[in-house]
Amino acid sequence: MPLAFGKSSPRDMLAKAKRDLARLRAAEASEDGVATGDALMDVAIALDSARLWLNGYHKRAVKAGSSPFTKAALAVLESALELSSYTNIANEYKHSGASRDASTSEVLLSVPSSHFSRDDSASFSRLKVTRSDLSRHRATDLAAQGIQTMESFMDKHSVV
Repeated sequence: MPLAFGKSSPRDMLAKAKRDLARLRAAEASEDGVATGDALMDVAIALDSARLWLNGYHKRAVKAGSSPFTKAALAVLESALELSSYTNIANEYKHSGASRDASTSEVLLSVPSSHFSRDDSASFSRLKVTRSDLSRHRATDLAAQGIQTMESFMDKHSVV
């Protein structure tokens, strides 16, 4: 039995990222901090894993004689703000320790940010990602953009 049960392609990982994003949205809406952190980790790891699987896909295709995309095209994909953000978040989750702070090369932190409803009567929390250029992005929006960017890349290059 394969170790990656039920996952055998970059598209499988992308489908997992979509399910994880749905869980992140639900957890954020419920204001459950533990569930939000778990779902953020899952989205980040799934998106980064899909990126890594594309690297492997490319290497295997080159060895077989033809790759549907170039290493340069993959580098452009990996540098997209939404994907590089989630790669940094995934690396923080995977490699964090007592000697590390909450910053990586591109993402400074991901924290809840409170907002008020239209009638100012109730507040709700949104998870924000702050990058090293101090731009702030809603975590769920970045994930959705990352999924769309990766899906478009796979469609363009006929990745199964």
